[in-house]
Amino acid sequence: MIHRIGLATFSGLAISVSASGQVFLLDDLPNTAEDPFGLLLPAAGAGFTAPSPSMGAFGYFPGLPLGPVIGPGVPPHLVPPNGTFINAISDDKERDIFPTIRLQFTVDRATSGLAGTPLAIESGFFQAPGDVYTSTAAFTHPIAFLGTLTPGIIGAVPTFGGVLPTAGGGGANVLSFDESVFGMTAIGAPGGLTPPGVPTPPTLPGVKDNMNAWNNRPIDITGDMINDMDYFFSVAPAEALVIGVSSADIFDVAAGAGGTVPTPYAPAFTAGLDFFGHTTDDIDALILFDAGLPLGPAWGGPGGEPAIDYALFSLGPGSATLSFLAAAGLPVDPATVFFTDFTGSFGIYAYGTDLGIDPAGMFPGFANIDGLDFVPAPGTLSLLALAGIAARRRRA
Repeated sequence: MIHRIGLATFSGLAISVSASGQVFLLDDLPNTAEDPFGLLLPAAGAGFTAPSPSMGAFGYFPGLPLGPVIGPGVPPHLVPPNGTFINAISDDKERDIFPTIRLQFTVDRATSGLAGTPLAIESGFFQAPGDVYTSTAAFTHPIAFLGTLTPGIIGAVPTFGGVLPTAGGGGANVLSFDESVFGMTAIGAPGGLTPPGVPTPPTLPGVKDNMNAWNNRPIDITGDMINDMDYFFSVAPAEALVIGVSSADIFDVAAGAGGTVPTPYAPAFTAGLDFFGHTTDDIDALILFDAGLPLGPAWGGPGGEPAIDYALFSLGPGSATLSFLAAAGLPVDPATVFFTDFTGSFGIYAYGTDLGIDPAGMFPGFANIDGLDFVPAPGTLSLLALAGIAARRRRA
């Protein structure tokens, strides 16, 4: 199957939409994915924060094809949202309510999988940073935890709501999409495609394309560069400091709006983040459910409504909240998935080991989720579909 990819420049980060509908972003600037705060490198592996090589080689002008697998024409891409460096992206998942879900994720260049998992194999062949994986473990849909967080479990920090029952069960992963499907490179030669399971050169500066954000369905349906769906995003710490926001804030763009001034949909404190100071946390991956009144203040909406809207997210390496929780004895790292219902609190939804991620990574402390989404667990119907079936039976 041939996939087409449309590209647009987002202040050094390209957002792309394949023919099969996924949206992904490539990491370009140093200290955005593997080490967003510039605290860990180069001590444990200089060069892992190098830009994705395809970015520099192709420039990512709007519509410029990436690699020989791209078909003719200009496929969909998006207008940059206020020119910012996007760090995480999610369309509105409010209707995607299933009894159980499997988490879909991407990792960075320094992350590997638990022994025997596809992520372990691909990271051993130095192919993992452009791939998309799906957990084998099924998790209760996060809607079940609305209003259940209990602030104040750990000492003087009133924002940590505890460990949810979905965390700690363990699990593995499957390879859902190899980087070659999207025209990304694992060999350091932009446009050269490598199928899964093939050894490639070690991860060195400028060698691997790194998928820094992931959404598994389209945002621009018509291909006019304007988003047809509401979507939500975060920005990297360096960008946040420049534009005067927090890298733990969540922003939104209304359908049909294109770019916008960065007014937070949900400021960091509504998710219990940045307790240790402005931009001390970094939302690195995001799934958002805008279940109440739509959108945030930039579009006339209320933003994240407590115990109505909710989200899953990960935190970038160097986030102060991760360091505090780890010091308190919790096995958290940048591969941990958190839940918030915007009540000023957050809880642990899944550990990296629940997704088959090795907590040591290639270097201790480097296990890191970059992109996040989900799919229904096999054999499940959405609750909305089940409700419709029940209504039809009652009418019969």
